[in-house]
Amino acid sequence: MVVCDLNVIDLSEFASRKLDIARQLLNVGTEIEFFYICGHGIAQTDIDAAFELNKGLFALPREYKETLANDRANKGFILGYSAERMKAGILREGYLSGFDNSRMQQIWPGRDHPAYKPGMVQFMLQCHEIRSRASGQNWLQTRACCNNHCPAVEGVHLPERMLRSIAHTDFEILTLLFQQVGQPGLEVCPGKMTTRATVKSQGTWIPMDPKPGCITCNIGDALQYLSDDCLKSTYHRVRTPRPHEYKGARASMAYFANVRNSTVLQGPLKKYPALTFNNILAMKLQAPTNQIEQKVLEEYSPEDYLKYQDDLPVGPEYE
Repeated sequence: MVVCDLNVIDLSEFASRKLDIARQLLNVGTEIEFFYICGHGIAQTDIDAAFELNKGLFALPREYKETLANDRANKGFILGYSAERMKAGILREGYLSGFDNSRMQQIWPGRDHPAYKPGMVQFMLQCHEIRSRASGQNWLQTRACCNNHCPAVEGVHLPERMLRSIAHTDFEILTLLFQQVGQPGLEVCPGKMTTRATVKSQGTWIPMDPKPGCITCNIGDALQYLSDDCLKSTYHRVRTPRPHEYKGARASMAYFANVRNSTVLQGPLKKYPALTFNNILAMKLQAPTNQIEQKVLEEYSPEDYLKYQDDLPVGPEYE
């Protein structure tokens, strides 16, 4: 598959190239919205080690993983383990870690995977260093990581349009996405005028395949709000493999950089009212979801699940 020809921004020698890098970031943020960074300072061995930690986590028995319970009390985050299942098996499972959230204490893996917490915390500290350099200040205070695992689909009949992750935008400031080379599936629908009404009917989806040595980055809803729409939070999705593609397991790690919930955001042009991030997030969560309880979805055939996906709304939460 041809990798989408998007900009790759080199962060090496950051101190002496800060202005040039800032211009490149502004360019891709206003024209492309998804981009890659290299020269980021995280060794490939450290990235591989983090993927191995997550591989070990998702290999644990289902009964144990489900004790790492979701915490829905933290608005906007569903902390801990979750899974999307249908009759044919797991479509996607994930584990969301909030590194400055006290609710995590009860849902970190314990004796069954003791290396997980210290290893992932150390990895996220390396991600934190990247975003600290990029922001130039300490206003991006919170951090979370969503680790995803999509099981192999070899021998499993799935409709061609089935998605492992439906079209959505991220609600934070910035996402750093780690993918593994040889595991395609991520697609983006760029365009300033893309709306929830057009992304499903006439959106053009282009692949955002992994590049060796690069981190995939995208702008979130909060940064779009703060920039008065100069920077666009772009729709993206993960599709299931085509007949000729790799059908093994797919793994990814998404690091979310964000402000605290109480931070007030407003752009220089004041296109939108001054609101806290928590207010902006609430606007997103008020949108209808058409979601069905997981226990019901587990009885769905792949065809039923595809219809359910087709009926789900997508889109930014303020337009």
